[in-house]
Amino acid sequence: MLREQISIRDLLSILETLADYAPITRDPVLLTEYVRQGLARSITKQWQTAEGDIPALMLSYELEDTLTKAIQHTEHGSYLAIDPKLAQRLITELTRAVETMMQQQQAPLLVTSPLTRPHVKRLTEPYVPQLVVLSHNDIVANVRIRNLGVVKV
Repeated sequence: MLREQISIRDLLSILETLADYAPITRDPVLLTEYVRQGLARSITKQWQTAEGDIPALMLSYELEDTLTKAIQHTEHGSYLAIDPKLAQRLITELTRAVETMMQQQQAPLLVTSPLTRPHVKRLTEPYVPQLVVLSHNDIVANVRIRNLGVVKV
């Protein structure tokens, strides 16, 4: 979480969330997602604009669906099993979008579903390290997400 610029100062919330979900799962990726959900208020505050919204990119419905279906679950955790050509196109499109956002003085944010968020972050981190990938669960429900564009491949 620190690598993704998420503050871990609220140790009480982190430990409570881990205590609640550790009996259910031992998957560290899933536990991290639960902790992120528990820290949604601070994550939201970190990325909110002065107007109170969060400007971000979104994945197209088709792309999000493709990625969701490509998640493979094993006893050693889950991973994203997509065609390398699709992965390359996704990285290329996200790189373009991030460059545009940064030229417009916008934070390079992408909002995805909670299921795909860790996999998209893991896929893009080596190529687009400045991209912040949030899930809908990382954002408080009453905060509006301002769509800056839809990433399609």
